Amino acid sequence: MTNDDAQAASGQASGQAPPCPEPQLIPLAARSDLSILLRSIALVAAIASGIAVFAWTLKGGSWLPGFLQSNALEKAQRATMIKSMAGAIAGGSLVVTLAFAVQWFRRRAVTPLERWLWFLLPVALIPSFPIFFRSPPWVGRGAVLLPLLACFGFLLEGVLARSFAHTPDLISRAQAFILRVIPKPIKRHGWLITVVLASVGLSSFIAYHTCLSHFSLHTRNFDTSINNNLMYGMASGFFNQSPVALGDQADNYLAAHAKFGLYIYTPLYVLRPRAETLFIIQAFSTGLTAIPIFLLARRYIAQWMAALVALCYLSYHPIHASSFFELKPLEFALVYIALTAYLVDTKRWVWATLCFLTAMLMRDDLPVAIAVIGAVFAFSGYRARFGFFMASVASLWFFVLRFMIMGDKGDWWFPSMFDELFPPGEKGFGPVAKTLVSNPVFTFKTLISEAKVHYILHVFMPLAFLPLRRAFAWVVFIPGMLFSLLTTGYKPTITYSFHYVLHWAALVFLATPFVLRSIESQSGKAKAAAAALTMAMLTAITSFQWGAFPQRSTLVGGYTRIDFEYNEKDQKRYEQLMSLARQIPVDAEVSATESVGPHVSSRVKLYAIRLRWGKQMGEYVLLSTRELKLEKTEDRVREILSSGSHGIHDRAGEFILLRRGANTAKNAALLTELRLKPKAAPKPAAPKPAPKPEPKPGEPELEEPKPEEPKPEGPNAPKPGAPKK
Repeated sequence: MTNDDAQAASGQASGQAPPCPEPQLIPLAARSDLSILLRSIALVAAIASGIAVFAWTLKGGSWLPGFLQSNALEKAQRATMIKSMAGAIAGGSLVVTLAFAVQWFRRRAVTPLERWLWFLLPVALIPSFPIFFRSPPWVGRGAVLLPLLACFGFLLEGVLARSFAHTPDLISRAQAFILRVIPKPIKRHGWLITVVLASVGLSSFIAYHTCLSHFSLHTRNFDTSINNNLMYGMASGFFNQSPVALGDQADNYLAAHAKFGLYIYTPLYVLRPRAETLFIIQAFSTGLTAIPIFLLARRYIAQWMAALVALCYLSYHPIHASSFFELKPLEFALVYIALTAYLVDTKRWVWATLCFLTAMLMRDDLPVAIAVIGAVFAFSGYRARFGFFMASVASLWFFVLRFMIMGDKGDWWFPSMFDELFPPGEKGFGPVAKTLVSNPVFTFKTLISEAKVHYILHVFMPLAFLPLRRAFAWVVFIPGMLFSLLTTGYKPTITYSFHYVLHWAALVFLATPFVLRSIESQSGKAKAAAAALTMAMLTAITSFQWGAFPQRSTLVGGYTRIDFEYNEKDQKRYEQLMSLARQIPVDAEVSATESVGPHVSSRVKLYAIRLRWGKQMGEYVLLSTRELKLEKTEDRVREILSSGSHGIHDRAGEFILLRRGANTAKNAALLTELRLKPKAAPKPAAPKPAPKPEPKPGEPELEEPKPEEPKPEGPNAPKPGAPKK
């Protein structure tokens, strides 16, 4: 009885159907060799067609944009492309078949041939370089490019993982030899030196170009003037007061923000009290964050992967975009957040305490990020006591500051960013918290929108979605969710080019090394290496398309396109502006238009003339004729010139300096030049109404209806309950 007969009899005895006999069409060895041949032909077809398409796209500078956007290509040219691909596939298949036949007739193993082809498979994806590293095909087409990159990333990672898993012995021996001959100091410190140099390089790049952008008048009262004026006020003894934002109600600025952490830079700021000093500090705070990210990451993953994570942070296009958008305390805090995680991990308790206290004092919403880091340590059981201490202190400070200290100063407009989450009849952060806790289904509905999907793709695409792949990393999304994704009435919070994206940036990069370690422990080194290199590739593509380098034509900071140029025209404008600014005494009160204000904000009292509330008329008024249309600027300037309170002190180019008490003889001509109609004469008073008849006994007295209070306007308008301006 054969084995098959015995198995059939056993199956019948047990009441089960006998197993189907395995078909024996060809001998096992021959069948295996045939499978290898077929797989090898498929692999070489993919590689050959990739090379053919790559050759075509390299010379496709003129026709490639139209081809990718609308499938436009001449018939003959398309036919030639297809023939070249077919020829490459045929040629490659023939070469593989001949090589296979030679090995087979010599009775040598054919598996090395397939192994080499698997290793070379990433070559099939080289057309992605000329396709994705060109700007014209993708300008204004982020909605198409982002999903395409998501698919490409998953394909690339799979291909790289198979390639690394089939690394030929020759390549492995060559890699081992190279590692042996590298000097030990370079092997030990080379990656750290690379990260440090890259960090300093990016910091210097950002510092230089943000200062040039400032000199080109691309900075604004909101928020460069606000933060520079806060620093100058602190150096002059005025704590957390912002006349730029609130006019003569400057001491109520705590209703809007608490930026106490900025004041640690006061000793450095007083050496040169100008906005440029803060831009330089901000740039280095952003760039040097990569160093603690690397130092933490290399404790858990290979040094080259840790360096890759840090370099991807430096190339992260939301970091580039937000770095060129005004002065923002969130960027000052990045380095302290990353340092806190590293110092806690290495048990440097005193320095860790100083760093996390500094970070959470930088702005009133940053204690949430510190509380999240503390919670990660506490719940993981790793540095649990200090993690619990961090989380407790940060959470307590957040609730005391936000709901008690700041609440006592009045409401500001920020709760309106969550207006769809207000319960009926309620407004403010407290009611928003009620909705989050009591109605997660409704809350989830507010997350589903096209704009938010694009925003999430911008945040996670460069990271190859690594933080999303492990549930243990999701806790670091809390700050980004609260202060960015959950907002419903304010577009900048879900736009990657604004500073709100920084609520995600540092934490997701701190989480990425732990995700890579998890992938390595569960799926092997090849899979982890593939994921890390895919992250590097996607970061490079997105940085090219939306970042600061290597091209510089598509970077947007806030809503402003950054041009990286400072030409003679820009220099002339700046010199004209500063020739007027130097005539203003440093202790004088000044009102200024939006892009002029940052250059005279190093003083105690600076007012943004465009606002709709509060005192906005200083002793001096410095304005640009290009900025009269913004909010209330026209009305304010008309009021100043028509009332005769100020006259022309001097002018240079588009800039005009008015001074209280100066000669007003030219005011009428200036009103005409600026096309501002004089203020209409007040209407004659209406006749007094007839006296009301005395009410009859028992009849209620009628009251005159009270006029409605005018409602504030604009995105920066305070909401009901705000302090009166």
